[in-house]
Amino acid sequence: MLKNVLGYTYTLNRCLQMRDSFMVNGIKLIDITKHQLEKMLGDDELENFLKDVTTFCAKHDIKVPSMDDIYEPVLKPKGFLRKVKNLQHYRVEIFTSILDRALQELNDRFDEMNIDFLLAVASLDRASSFYPYNKDRLLELACSYPEDFSSTDL
Repeated sequence: MLKNVLGYTYTLNRCLQMRDSFMVNGIKLIDITKHQLEKMLGDDELENFLKDVTTFCAKHDIKVPSMDDIYEPVLKPKGFLRKVKNLQHYRVEIFTSILDRALQELNDRFDEMNIDFLLAVASLDRASSFYPYNKDRLLELACSYPEDFSSTDL
């Protein structure tokens, strides 16, 4: 799972580190990465992940706990009373937690307003011959800064 999460975010990270000509691709990759991480939160993806882990563990003679057994932490804190099954523990505290954190970081850094702004700025890039030019997006951007643009400018 970590390999998949890091794989999606690595591609995005590399693209965002490129020069301006790759800005539009990077912004599209943000949406793709968010979608892939959200898709991984589905029950089918957890089942696929568990199958991959079980196969790996069997191949390397590693004991796999039954997901129906009660979870027993290796180092029990004092007063540990929580009784949940292994499946619940791994789904909520490990699998979902990692994906939620990765999604939260992307959402914190790239909310919809930031993406719209970056797309508008990217449409002014000479290197791409103004390929992603979108007049409506630029007008929205200008409207967001009323002190900088008069009504006649718009």
